[in-house]
Amino acid sequence: MDSSSLEPPLTAPYLSRTHIRRAVHGIILRVLLQGLAQHGDDTTTTNNGSQRLTKAQRKRVIQQSHLLEDIIYRRACSIEEYQNLSTLEQRVFNAGRAVYITSQ
Repeated sequence: MDSSSLEPPLTAPYLSRTHIRRAVHGIILRVLLQGLAQHGDDTTTTNNGSQRLTKAQRKRVIQQSHLLEDIIYRRACSIEEYQNLSTLEQRVFNAGRAVYITSQ
């Protein structure tokens, strides 16, 4: 047994699309919960004060995160730009705005 077989496998230098999609999902979820709290929507509030989404809302958040992540992926000029987490939230908002405008 040589020493090279004992070394751990190299990790990918980039995040996968799944990681980015989860980050996009987190951003959308946070914005939705903030919006529901601002509007005083009591239908999603539990007894201890935390908020829960309905099944339809959860499904919609997942669909939106897939759509917006795909737009972000296609708009990126490079893998570095696509995976830049410091600008991800702004790119999610820009992609969401583009979807809203084209749906009008």
